[in-house]
Amino acid sequence: MPSGPIPFTLVTGSFTPPRVYDKCEILPNEKGYETSLITLPSVNDGSRSPPATTNDDSNCIHSTLLSILDGPSLSNVILAVHSYAGLQGTSAVQGLNKASRAEAGKTTAVPASCTLWRMSPKSANPSVAS
Repeated sequence: MPSGPIPFTLVTGSFTPPRVYDKCEILPNEKGYETSLITLPSVNDGSRSPPATTNDDSNCIHSTLLSILDGPSLSNVILAVHSYAGLQGTSAVQGLNKASRAEAGKTTAVPASCTLWRMSPKSANPSVAS
């Protein structure tokens, strides 16, 4: 069974360069948490042809999570997604929860995920919109 602080994996939003996330990595590191950053295949300089799809992005997140979950340190991981990556992150964690992983004989999982920021529809209720 994994022990110690659960590492965070941060996923960039679209059009967001990795340097924007420097503090998102530094602050948890100072508290003893490991962090890793995933830059999505669709976030590039425009030279990729054909362009990456949302499925490419989801698969990138999923495979990175699996490399941590099933890697040498056998660690759970918390997924933190920013903006656009929320959609792909939701898809990528399918089958990686505790129950699904235990059913597959695994001891690690993605026990939680969080959204750093995302667009929300405007609401007529001011308490919801804020």
